Amino acid sequence: MNLFRLIQQHSRFFYLYLAVFAFVNSVMASSLLHFINTKLAGDSLPYFADYELPIFAVIILVSLFVSYKFEMYMLRVTEQIGVDMIKHVFAYLNNAEYERFLKLKEERVRTALLDISRLQGVPYTYIGLLNNIIMVVIGMIYMFMSNLIATSLLLLIVGLTASYFVFKQKSIQKDKNTIRDLIDDFMRVLNDFLQGFRELKMSMKRSDNIVANYLEKIIEDQKFLKLRYLAKIIKNKLLGQYAVYIIIGIILFILPIASGLDAKSMIVFVTTFLFIAGPITGIVEQLDALGTITISMERLDEFEKILQSNKMEDVEKIENPSLNQSLQKIKFRDVCFEYLNKDVSSKFKLDQINIEINRGEVIFITGGNGSGKSTFINLLTGLFKPTEGKIYYNDHLLTEEDYTFYRNKVSCIFTNNYFFSENYDEFDFSQKNKTFWKLLEEMKLSEVAHIDNEKNKVSSSLSKGQQKRLLLIYSLLENKELIVFDEWAAEQDPEFRKYFYHEMIPYLKKLGKTVVAITHDDAYFDFAERMIKFEYGKIIKDELIKNKEPIKIKELR
Repeated sequence: MNLFRLIQQHSRFFYLYLAVFAFVNSVMASSLLHFINTKLAGDSLPYFADYELPIFAVIILVSLFVSYKFEMYMLRVTEQIGVDMIKHVFAYLNNAEYERFLKLKEERVRTALLDISRLQGVPYTYIGLLNNIIMVVIGMIYMFMSNLIATSLLLLIVGLTASYFVFKQKSIQKDKNTIRDLIDDFMRVLNDFLQGFRELKMSMKRSDNIVANYLEKIIEDQKFLKLRYLAKIIKNKLLGQYAVYIIIGIILFILPIASGLDAKSMIVFVTTFLFIAGPITGIVEQLDALGTITISMERLDEFEKILQSNKMEDVEKIENPSLNQSLQKIKFRDVCFEYLNKDVSSKFKLDQINIEINRGEVIFITGGNGSGKSTFINLLTGLFKPTEGKIYYNDHLLTEEDYTFYRNKVSCIFTNNYFFSENYDEFDFSQKNKTFWKLLEEMKLSEVAHIDNEKNKVSSSLSKGQQKRLLLIYSLLENKELIVFDEWAAEQDPEFRKYFYHEMIPYLKKLGKTVVAITHDDAYFDFAERMIKFEYGKIIKDELIKNKEPIKIKELR
């Protein structure tokens, strides 16, 4: 990633503005030097002796104006670059296939966004660096014009000193890179700590281990590396500051002997060097900021390659007319799906699935852990795509460009369904929506689900079981033809578990919905019309169930 190329892509006049800025600052720096040395020597400007102060003021004001305009220009451009890059990341993630998205680590996404925010602070670093370089170059040219030999010796000393700082900066950058890796590790373990807090509380060993041997260890490692890194920064900073005094000493005591520098030239040298000493120190300090920017850009390049390697779904395609038809059946023909588990040495394969789901069916899916139930659900809902075989919607073969639209026809409540803090579906939660309030009362949520009328959203401070009930209401409001439940009743109390099977399932059947539910509640299997059992990635049983007479349900609508 080349930042200047990015800036030019966002502003074609970038190099023109840069040239104007550099030219004005060069004129300002050389004029200031000339003014200072002329006045110290007791001389006046030729031809403009009576206008020295106005000329001096005009140079300062013009430089100030141009610097302000250029900095504001750079600020706007780099802010826009940052915004575009963040949008670019979200666009990729939004269109990424779910299976491939799972391979992206959450902490990598977070740190990539942090890297982008760091790049938005680039103007201050690069503009300051450019200013300082201009000052140093003008100062050295001015000294060359005064005494070639003395300036050459001085330039050699400054060059050797700068080389030392650049060499040390590589070591500093390496430490900073290691610290960034530790930050990634910390974010990953912190996610485990926060999102797995319930599971941690179930094991003293697990809980103590994650804190003592992971979180605290990473923090201690970070502290050690950060202290070493900051010690190098401080050493470089102090050496840079005191190098100024050393070089002044060389000008005062060494250069007169080595180059025959006279007293008048010595005044010019000392004055000029003091003029550029601040910019030299600034360049040294900005090397650290440049190191941070370089690391951020390298990591963003790596992240970009990961995003580019993820297959994107083509959402620009027009929806196939076949998907506009009402659901009549979904067919799996010789469908296989294979992927690596977290333990990459082992594989799981869902093998040769041949099944047909018909409109209005109530299907219960059973099987042990790792039997293939969840993988089947991910295929049925369109989150996964078959590695082999074909899936049909009615008689239409689903192709790559169909999946975005196909998923939009399915409502699914996963066993670990995430409960969003905002109403992204834009449901109407006002009193005008009688259906919502009727369902809320039916689910016994009207007293516990707090509605924020101003923001049109429901409070997320609900238990897991209550959240699942609210999500069921959302599914009904979506009014999709296929509803998938992944162990919905597992976290419900006996009353609502019974309600789900005795009333909600028949109610959904009455509405003409196709219901597919993963369940282990064998006491309620009679409420299914069909039972499918998975084992070791295969369907070992697919049978029709003779239903009991369904219980009459309340009219919710």
